[in-house]
Amino acid sequence: MNTPCYVIGSLLFCLSLPSAASADEFGAFVKVNVPKIAKAIEKADANFFDSITTPDFTETTGGRVVRKARALVEMRLEFNMMKSASCKIDLLSAKSVGTSGTSLTHIKMSSVTKPGKDGKSHSMAIESWGQQTWVKKGTTWKLKSIVETKEPRMWLDGIEVGAPKAAK
Repeated sequence: MNTPCYVIGSLLFCLSLPSAASADEFGAFVKVNVPKIAKAIEKADANFFDSITTPDFTETTGGRVVRKARALVEMRLEFNMMKSASCKIDLLSAKSVGTSGTSLTHIKMSSVTKPGKDGKSHSMAIESWGQQTWVKKGTTWKLKSIVETKEPRMWLDGIEVGAPKAAK
C-alpha cells in the first residue's frame, strides 16, 4: 500500500546524529531528539529531510521502493496540501554497531488539509511503524533507508481508509 503520509513521519524522524561512543549514547541521543523531529514534521520542513539523507536513500512502503529525489517531490506535494499538522513519535528501539545504526519507531500523525476545489478542508490521520537505517559519515549520521515494518492505519475525516467493512 502506498502510504505517502508515512514518508513525512519516517523521513523526518531521522536526524543527522553526531558521533556516539556507544549504542547507549546513540539511543539516548535519538530519544532526546524525538520531540524536535516531530516539530519539524509539524512545520512541514522538507529541506530538513534533504539535509539528513544519503544520496542513495530509499524508502520502502507497501513493497514500493522510492528513491530520494522522488521522495522529496512527494513530500513537498503533501506539505503543500497541509493547513496544519501534529505528530507524536515513539522510539521503540535504537542501536548502533560500528558505522551503522537502526531504530524502530511508531508514529501517529494528524493533519488538516487546505480547502480543496469544493472549498472544504479534511482531516487526515495515520499510524505507522518503521525501521530506519543510518550510516556514519564523518562525525554525523545520515539516513540511508526507511522500511515500513507493519501495515499502516489511515483515516480520512474520521473514517478508517482500507478498514474491513462490517458484515451486514
